[in-house]
Amino acid sequence: MTKSQIPLDETNAFSAIFLDYLAQKQGLATFYGLFPSVENAGLMASKRQFDKRHRAILVDAISQQYQDIPFKEAVLSNLDLLKAENTFTITTGHQLNLATGPMYVVLKLISTINAAKALALKFPQYHFVPIYWMATEDHDFEEINHFNYLGKTITWQTTQTGAVGKFIVESLESMFPDVNEIPAMVKEAYQEGLTLAKATQKLVHALLGKYGLICLDADQKALKELFVPIMKDEIVFGKASLKVKETIEALKAKGYKSQVNPRGINLFYLEHNVRERIEKQGDEYVVLNTALKFKEEELLELLSSHPEKFSPNVVLRPLYQCTILPDIATVGGPSELAYWLQLKSLFDTYAVSFPLLMPRDFALVATNAQQTKLEKIGIEVKDLFQDQASLNKLILDKVDHNHFNLTHEMSFLTQINDSLLQKVHAIDPTLNATVNAEMTKIAKGLNDLEKKITKALERKNETTFNQVFNIKSKLFPKEGLQERHDNFFNFQLMHPTMIGDLVENLASFDFKLNILII
Repeated sequence: MTKSQIPLDETNAFSAIFLDYLAQKQGLATFYGLFPSVENAGLMASKRQFDKRHRAILVDAISQQYQDIPFKEAVLSNLDLLKAENTFTITTGHQLNLATGPMYVVLKLISTINAAKALALKFPQYHFVPIYWMATEDHDFEEINHFNYLGKTITWQTTQTGAVGKFIVESLESMFPDVNEIPAMVKEAYQEGLTLAKATQKLVHALLGKYGLICLDADQKALKELFVPIMKDEIVFGKASLKVKETIEALKAKGYKSQVNPRGINLFYLEHNVRERIEKQGDEYVVLNTALKFKEEELLELLSSHPEKFSPNVVLRPLYQCTILPDIATVGGPSELAYWLQLKSLFDTYAVSFPLLMPRDFALVATNAQQTKLEKIGIEVKDLFQDQASLNKLILDKVDHNHFNLTHEMSFLTQINDSLLQKVHAIDPTLNATVNAEMTKIAKGLNDLEKKITKALERKNETTFNQVFNIKSKLFPKEGLQERHDNFFNFQLMHPTMIGDLVENLASFDFKLNILII
């Protein structure tokens, strides 16, 4: 595997708020505090306080979740390290995408592993453990029930509802229809009768456990109990909505759109097949789309006795994460980090340490054959990020060194126009507009001529253009970034050392898009 890089702002693929964040644009720092650098991570570790009781409960919860999975040595070592006061976590959260979903999910996990490794080398007085926060309570099944593999979209159809982590894994034939080459690792993980949470944990552990990545399912009573004070405050006072709305308005004043909209109560009611919003209506709290209704004291009593029946939404989930984990950094994609920028004042309200917001790694994977074809034409993989018109021009410049253009003629036309205006102005200034109009017609005619001749040159070099566009269509499926579409196992199948090579070649705190040639 070889690597080159392209700045993210040259890819035409990322939002303004994300690029401004990376550029540390003036005025944004108030929404995140410290920018994610190695030095600032060390500073966070030196100041991060974490309750000893929370730490003990966390370690016990993780240990229980790994009871039926053979520990890989690195995971067992990191779990032991979590008991120590000088151990901190680097966390990434994601949904339970089928077979890991699009490539970027694996990139997020590797980013988290590499960040922890880099910090451990820089600050030997501390320990850093990578955590995968499995979004087991999420109920948007349509977002995770498919993956793109070997040219097909594989979709799991099921009638199960509620939090996806509780879904029961069905037969491989049902989950992966029409797939002839299911990776062995996937087959072993998705055993019929397991929950989707357990199957995902098994798959990720098999894929990345040797690097010490710990999978965490926070849908557990003992962990939810640690969050009860904040959930109670949310039910009674609804502070989250007020704080986040203030931040949204402040961001809007700087020209940025809202990334997430808070509710009056940012909690769901959670049972086996139900995850529905809790909403206050008059003096009652109702669970939408059910017959459940509670008086305030009844709901608070239920919260006290069964906190596992309450699930934070997108606004409160990050706060829950940093309440039960000794986080100093959270790793995410552009959209995630954009919505985290709306949450710092909420963290401050509850005196919970706000983590460094660390962008994940970005990558495009091409083959040696694809790169060689492009090099013969005279272009590189990075050139494919250009808009279509610019790419067309570049190809013509490379294949037709005498590429036709009328730049010289247009310049000459401007000189003629200026000369005519001087002569006409001396005779009758009112004719200036007529001269300009006539010269504009001529310029338009030359422009049209240039376009027609350019099209003719493109037809003349049609084979070359088709070669480039065929490669681009594979590297940019549906005209989007490859990492947001293609599943990781597409690359693992043709390049068996893919995971190890990604871990080795992707660098933490280096926020560029990596072009990887396999």
